[in-house]
Amino acid sequence: MNDALKDWLNDVFNELRNLDISVTISDGYKPKSYNVNMDSNKFVGTICFWPDDIFEFQFNDCKTGDIILLDTVSFNSPSQLRDYLDKLIFEKLIRKVVPL
Repeated sequence: MNDALKDWLNDVFNELRNLDISVTISDGYKPKSYNVNMDSNKFVGTICFWPDDIFEFQFNDCKTGDIILLDTVSFNSPSQLRDYLDKLIFEKLIRKVVPL
């Protein structure tokens, strides 16, 4: 699971860029941990990967500062993570970026 988030990002990078969502990755302070920051004109968010396959998600609305999502999840497989991320980014958060 260590690279599952990075693999997903590689697969959807162009889609994110087309939606004006910038993505940066940085190493975490704990060995084998890392952070993914996503920024747009409507939301900002961070996904943290921790060893033991734990992911922390926090996304905030840029206009109000309100928390859109604050969650800690452990996934059993990369496909579970992909499904979660696809729903989060392209179904829930995208509504904050592209008017319906």
